[in-house]
Amino acid sequence: QTDAVFALLDRAFPKGPAPSTSTRILSTLAKSSVVDTTCIVFSWHAKNHYELICYHYSTVIGAFGRAGMWAEALKFLSLLAQDEVQLSTITCNSAVSACEKGAAWINALQIFRSMVLGKFGVDTISFNAMLSAYHKDAAWEKASHLAYVMSQSSVESD
Repeated sequence: QTDAVFALLDRAFPKGPAPSTSTRILSTLAKSSVVDTTCIVFSWHAKNHYELICYHYSTVIGAFGRAGMWAEALKFLSLLAQDEVQLSTITCNSAVSACEKGAAWINALQIFRSMVLGKFGVDTISFNAMLSAYHKDAAWEKASHLAYVMSQSSVESD
């Protein structure tokens, strides 16, 4: 399947796609829950040294999350450092959400904590993903405390 997808993309984009086209392709595949194909298209970009930005990584992490593959999402998150791509709130939110969907709240909390202590911070999406992770694990006390922390922060609740 990989060779067939690579050949199709090579024919469709002999000089490589525009970054916005890459974003649309990856996003469409990820939302369709076609994880394998999403990863193949991503690897085609990497193989050909086409520009990949944190949003592209976030999209693949989100695809893993929708498929309940939180461990794979975390492995993919670690690629950012290897590929020298800057972490962002969006990318980390995707990873927290992937862990939440896989009921891996401890992993979600580790990422959330790194966001709080890191240079990019948290937003409403971060808090909501973490609250949902606690909810799925019935960790009501932790969820209640996080809701309190959110109310005391500058992040708006929704």
